[in-house]
Amino acid sequence: MQDPVTEYLPELRKTVYNDNTLQQLLQMSSGVRWDESTYTVSGNSEISQYFEAFNSGRRVAMMDLMKSMVRIAPPGVKGNHNTGDYFLLAKIMSRATHKTTTDYFSEKIWKPAGMERDGYWLLDAPDGQELGGTSFSATLRDFGRLGQFFLDDAALIVPKGWFKEAVVPAFALDDDFYYGYGWKTDVRPITILRIQCCRLVTAASTGRSFTLIRQGKWWLFNGSVPSGWLL
Repeated sequence: MQDPVTEYLPELRKTVYNDNTLQQLLQMSSGVRWDESTYTVSGNSEISQYFEAFNSGRRVAMMDLMKSMVRIAPPGVKGNHNTGDYFLLAKIMSRATHKTTTDYFSEKIWKPAGMERDGYWLLDAPDGQELGGTSFSATLRDFGRLGQFFLDDAALIVPKGWFKEAVVPAFALDDDFYYGYGWKTDVRPITILRIQCCRLVTAASTGRSFTLIRQGKWWLFNGSVPSGWLL
């Protein structure tokens, strides 16, 4: 977790990411300027530039964008929602495993979890890199299986205690949620069926959300999707 980003992405050594660790990317605390809230076509916000790079279809466009980022805070002291950091994590996964992010995810999680259908991940270019922090699609039932997999079998592929550590709130984001290791966590107590618990939330940039509520050995899974979506 404390490995430097540049151990896997040496092309970032002369950029602001030279000072970041993998843990800081996972917790969205890289300290890199990133405006996720104001997406417009051909806009100046970082998320607008992100999708403009994606729409270009050029394999180098996304990395060129990430190389141009600027720092606004020291690493590891402040949280800020940054989809670009998770693109870098997907690329790091591919470099470390010598496999595509999709193939590694399929081998370690999707197939062992017994998913019914294929999942889909957008690439930054034809035969390019998975976006990592966005644009992954699956059926609602398979998202539910994903939660159950982490409850039952994740210990088979991650170190003991990793999941508990992954959901510990690290830094508050602007929307009153917190990030652990990729889990967007609402630590405020809520009551579901008279069960006092906390909820873990993943939200797509389209505004559709999926809520996993852990209690004991069960996940209560709530998904909000438009009519016509495959469950």
